[in-house]
Formats: sequence, C-alpha cells, structure tokens
Amino acid sequence: MLGVGDWESLVAASLALIEKPLMVADLLDRTTDFYCVCLERVLSKVAADYAAFYEPIAANTGPVISPAMFERFAMPGYRKVLGLLEKFNVPLRIFCTTGGNLTSLLPLLIEAGINGLWISNIRDAGMEYRALRKTFGPDLALIGGIDAGALSLDENAVCKTVEETVPPLLEGGRYLPCLDDRPRNNISFAQYKLFRKLLEEIGFEV
Repeated sequence: MLGVGDWESLVAASLALIEKPLMVADLLDRTTDFYCVCLERVLSKVAADYAAFYEPIAANTGPVISPAMFERFAMPGYRKVLGLLEKFNVPLRIFCTTGGNLTSLLPLLIEAGINGLWISNIRDAGMEYRALRKTFGPDLALIGGIDAGALSLDENAVCKTVEETVPPLLEGGRYLPCLDDRPRNNISFAQYKLFRKLLEEIGFEV
C-alpha cells in the first residue's frame, strides 16, 4: 500500500513496527475490520470464485520482516479475512507476490487458508513452482511460473522453459500455465507466438 519507491514511508513504517508496535497492531486490526465489513456485504449477496491477496513483502534472501513479526502483525488480519472467505465458501484463495523468497512465510499462510499462489518475477530457486509443488503437494493451486526472460532469448530457450515447467505441473492438477511476468518489449512477437503455440499443443495432449 506504500507504493513502489515510497522509501520515506517504508522506513517510517519499518521503524514503527519496533517503536510503536501497539499502534501498528491497532491500525492493522481496524483496517482488517473495515475490509471484513465490506467483504461481508458483498459476499452475502454475490458468490465469488476466488479472492486474491497481494503481498510484495520479500527480497531475494527472505521477507523484509521476520516470520515472527509477520505472524504478530500480519497474520491476525489474514486469519480474519480468510475465515470470512471460507464462511462464504470462496473456494480459491490466492496469494500473489512479486519475486523474493517467501518460503519461511508460506506455512503460516497455508495453515490460515491460502490455497493458491501466483508469483511473478520468480528469481529464487526455493520459490520455483516444481519445488513448491514438491514441498506443499497438489492441493496448493499454482498460476504462472513460466520464466518470461526465456522468451527474450532464442527458440531453444522458449521450448526448454515451457517443456520443463508446464507438463509436470499440469500432471499434478490445479495449475494454470502463464508467464511469471507480463511480456516486455524485448520479447519479439515471433517468440511470443511460439510460446502460445507450445502451450496450445501441450493443452491438447493433456
């Protein structure tokens, strides 16, 4: 919510976690209650297929706050919202994030009710989808996971990344194949067409 590049606010928020923890906890609790009131009004009238949470909280070596701090400040709110989604039978509860290594936080989130991941800009081996599927099993739904950077290289790189990523995940179920980033201007239309053609062929085989 602080916005990319809003470093002064980020520093202040980080210091507040240490210097004003009760204020932070109260602010998060009131914000969560507001979200829950809005969600309950909607979900009591409209059936939802999924809910998505966006949490760009990790750097390459791990989350920017400790798992203990995440448990203290963030998880009470997650549990409230996830409990409400389960109450209204929202079947898919997706955790979206950008890059970084979230492995230390995933057990907390999955235990609370997160059952899907959509990670963009995967750069950490621990967050690679085949590794996550091996760790957490097929009940954890996955979206994306195909290295967009490969499409800026050559045809062999495109074929390799699709063939190594997509079929094993599709075989386990609960997987929607797509790039781990939006196509950038360094990806030619021909390479993108090849990528889509490979996905189509694999889809017909499955």
